Amino acid sequence: MTEYFDTYEIQDPEVRERALLAELPRQIGHAKDKTDYFGKLLGGIDAHEIASREALAQIPVTYKSDLIEAQAMNRPFGGLNATPPGKMLHLFLSPGPIAEPEGISPDWWRGARSLFAAGFRPGDTLINTFSYHFTPAGLLTDNAARALGCAVFPGGIGQMIVSFGLLLFAFTTILTWYYYGYKSLEFITGEKIAAYYKYVWVLLVFVGAIASLGFVWNLSDAFNGLMILPNLIALIALSGVVFKMLREYEEKYYKK
Repeated sequence: MTEYFDTYEIQDPEVRERALLAELPRQIGHAKDKTDYFGKLLGGIDAHEIASREALAQIPVTYKSDLIEAQAMNRPFGGLNATPPGKMLHLFLSPGPIAEPEGISPDWWRGARSLFAAGFRPGDTLINTFSYHFTPAGLLTDNAARALGCAVFPGGIGQMIVSFGLLLFAFTTILTWYYYGYKSLEFITGEKIAAYYKYVWVLLVFVGAIASLGFVWNLSDAFNGLMILPNLIALIALSGVVFKMLREYEEKYYKK
C-alpha cells in the first residue's frame, strides 16, 4: 500500500513555503485582473509585493456576510468568478444562501487527498450517501473518489431526507411559534385581544412566503434577539427570589 498521496506530503517545509510564496503574487494578480470583486477589493494593492506572510496579512478579508451581500447584488457569484457560469461544470447553492461553482478538472475540489488520508485506495468502492442535488457534498465526494481511482456507488437518499425533514421542520416550527405567541399574548391581554393575533400571523406567513430570503432572515434574527429584553426584565425582577432559594438550598444541604 502506498504510504503517501504524492511527494508534496514529504516535501521539506521550507521548500514548500518558498514555493507557495513564489506562486502567491501570480494568484493574487489573476484574481485582481480577472474578477470584478477582487479587482475592486485589491485595487490599491500591487500583487508583486505580496510575497510574504506579513504582506498577505494586510489584504482585506472577505467574510461570509460580505459574500452573501455581494452575491445578492451580482448574481450568481458576486463577481468573484474568473470563469463565466456557462463554462462551469456545476452550479450549487449552499445554505446562507451561497452560490458555489464547480469547474472542469479531474479533482476540482482537491478531495482525493482527503479520501487517501482516510484509507481509500485506487480500486476501492466508495458508497456515497451525500445528497447529489442543490449542495456540492455529493458530487464533491464523487469527483474526489473518481480522481483517486475508486468506483462510486451513489447510494444516498440525502436529498429526499433533507427535503422531507425541511418540510416537517418548517411546518412544525411555524405552528409552534404561532402557539407561543398566541398563548403569551392571551396571558398578557386576555383572549379577546389575542384573537387578533391569528389574523396578524396569517398575514405574516403570506409576507414571509413572498419576501426576499435576506429580509426574512434579518427580521427573524431581529425578533429572536429582542426576546432577550423580557427575559432580562424577568431575571432582574426575580433575582431576589432566586437568591433566597439559593440560600435556603445551601443552608439545607451544605451547612448541616
